[in-house]
Formats: sequence, structure tokens, C-alpha cells
Amino acid sequence: MQHRFVIPALTCALLASVATSQSIAVKKSGSQEPAASQDENPAANVVAEVQAVFTDALSKVKRPGRDATKEEREAFSSALEKARTAQVAAAKAALVKHADLLGKASAARYRAQLQSTAGQNEAAMKSYLAHAEATDSGEERNEALLLAANLCKNSVGAAAAKKIFDRVDASQLPANAQRMHKALASGLASDIKREQLYGNPAPAIAGLHVLGAEAGQDGESFSLSQYRGKVVLVDFWATWCGPCRVVIPGLVEMQKKYGDDLQVLGVTRFYGYGSDFSDPDSALPHGGKLVRDIDEKTEIEINQAFANRFELNYPIVISDAAAGQNYSVRGIPTIFVIDQEGKVVDSAVGSGEANHAKIVKTVDRLLGRKASEGHAEEASDKQSKND
Repeated sequence: MQHRFVIPALTCALLASVATSQSIAVKKSGSQEPAASQDENPAANVVAEVQAVFTDALSKVKRPGRDATKEEREAFSSALEKARTAQVAAAKAALVKHADLLGKASAARYRAQLQSTAGQNEAAMKSYLAHAEATDSGEERNEALLLAANLCKNSVGAAAAKKIFDRVDASQLPANAQRMHKALASGLASDIKREQLYGNPAPAIAGLHVLGAEAGQDGESFSLSQYRGKVVLVDFWATWCGPCRVVIPGLVEMQKKYGDDLQVLGVTRFYGYGSDFSDPDSALPHGGKLVRDIDEKTEIEINQAFANRFELNYPIVISDAAAGQNYSVRGIPTIFVIDQEGKVVDSAVGSGEANHAKIVKTVDRLLGRKASEGHAEEASDKQSKND
């Protein structure tokens, strides 16, 4: 059975729905909810204000329908990115401005929501655990543990997340949280398998076709061993994957900043479809044209056009399904860090500032550098602008 990379959007969607059910109702246009219910809980009101930054920004933009033009779709995509960026900034500002209020034990779950929105996954995990210990509600306790387990998986690791996950009583979860519970149970098994790669030699990756002037020749001549002595980032991605396109500017910036000490490799495979950015007017990062039922020659051309438009300064390795299977890849983008001796030392699944910062921190550690040298901040800034 051929491996198929998929975007792990379900977990993200369920995380958001559980967080919403756990907390306050956001005031929307036309809502009949009395204002007093917000005022009775100042911490909840802070969260509502931050959430409103996103909803208010999108309310001013017309959602594209089935018959929307390319320009309308691109305009909405751009507005969506700006709304998300504004919400992240608002969450970070609120955590500083209302530090005393949000630092109270009774505000732990609201603090967790803001920290999660701000990309502070490990801090959010600890806040959810604090709420789980403090609340008398079985439903809230188990929802908080479930959210903490998911955040732990993304920030600390799957093995640690499994310990939190095992404390969850699924019978006390509402329907939407039970769906997340089932998805997380399935994902953790694969994630733990992926983490078992740490400390071991990186599995070989077949180079069926390699794009990039510095990549060497195609086919069997490609090998990870040719980069021994460097830190290597292996990014499993595809042209059609939106979150993959979001992380790429940060990887380009890292390759530029770290120079010969680092080698980024974009690993994909033949899908038979992809996003074509050969049109010089196609907007970045989401303006490509989706094409289907294409042969391998055309897909190679689409990958080359992508490399040109995104100004990739690292090779694209078109491999086989076994590559993803050997690295236990369930969703893309998934990035692995391989040390100078060729051993896997870290990984991150998905886009986002927190995941990018995690990878930068590991690279800095392997190279004996400090974030203050500028590599971490500049690369993270480049990537966060595209989130």
C-alpha cells in the first residue's frame, strides 16, 4: 500500500472546538448574550477580545463562493493570514498587559488559550495542567488534560504526551472532545514511533530525481551521507500543501544564515497532482493553480517552477513512498533534524512559529550557537510573517 502524506488538520480543528466549548462565548454581531456575563469574568473577557480580533477582521471580507474569481480567492487568503497574524499579536500583548490577572489560579484555562494562540505551546500545556488540578468539574478536568496532551506532543514529545493522555477519562468528555481523543490516540502511536528514531542513524532517502544545482546527480548518486559533517533539515512537503508553503520562507532564510554548516532538503514524491506556480503573477504562498492527473515529467516541471518562484536555495529531492514510511510521517510538513554524525535528533510536525522556533533552537544547539547571534530571531521573523 502506497504511503500518502496528509495534512493533520483534524486535530487542529478539534483543538479549537474543545477550547471554545471549554471557555467563554465570543460576542458576535447580533448576539443576544448579555454583557454582564463577560464582565463577571475578566479573564474570559480578555480571551473574547483577542478572539474578536480575528472574527472582526474576517467579517469585513467577503468569503469566496464556488464561483469566486482567482482574485477574490487570493484576497480572502491574504485577509485570513493577516487576521491570524493580528490575533497572534493580540494574544501576546494580552499576556503581557494582563499578566497579573491571568496569573491567578482561577484564570489558568484562559491563560492557556491565550498562550496557545500566541504559539507558546509548552506554557499553554502547563496552564491546562494547572487548570486540570484546580477544577472540580470532571468534564473540564478531562478536556484540559486532553488539550495538555496535544500541546505536549507538539512541544515536549509524544512519549511525555502519552503519560498525560493516559490520565484522560474519555467517558467524561463531550462529543467533540471524544473525536479529538480518538484522533490523538491514533496519532500518538505513530509519533512515538517517529521519536524512536532519535539517536539512531537517519533512514536512507532514495533520490529518484533531484532538483537543485548543488544537489548532485539524480538517482542512486544521491545520499544523505554526502552531507555528513553538516546539520541536515529534512522537510517532507508537497507543492499542494498550504502549511508546507508557509514554512518554506523560514527554511530558505535558515539556509542563507547558517550557510555551509546547514543543509536543508525538501523531500517530496510523485503525487499525480500539485500546485503550479509557473505563472509569474501567481501570489505567494497560496496563489498557485491546482493541476490534476499529471505525469511525472510534468510534476518535475511543477516542482522546478515552485523552486523558482519561492527562490529555494536548497535541493528538492523527489523520493518514493518508502521515505515517508521509514520516517513515520503521518502529515506534512514534517521536519527532521539530523546531526553532523547522521543521526536523527529532533522533529516537528506542522507549520507555526512555535515549531519553527523549536527547530531553530535544536540547530543552534548542534552548531554551538546562541539565538542572540541573530539566526533564530531572523529566521523565525521571516516564517511568522507568512503564518
